[in-house]
Amino acid sequence: PDIIHEVDRVERAIRQRLPIGSTISYRNLVRELADTHHYHEHSVVRAIDLMVQQDKLVFRSQRKLLIRQH
Repeated sequence: PDIIHEVDRVERAIRQRLPIGSTISYRNLVRELADTHHYHEHSVVRAIDLMVQQDKLVFRSQRKLLIRQH
């Protein structure tokens, strides 16, 4: 349950950090959320994977870049 809540918080942080249509380096986003916001890296990766599955984020350039869809 704690992981689920943290993943939800990470997803909210990603939505606040990335306006729709914006692009960010996958590595930079993971590092920023883990270091600055003190989320577990595993939770950040899980939140990104969920958002990709839901088409909220899209990988580009061999999974190096993320683009926020909606």
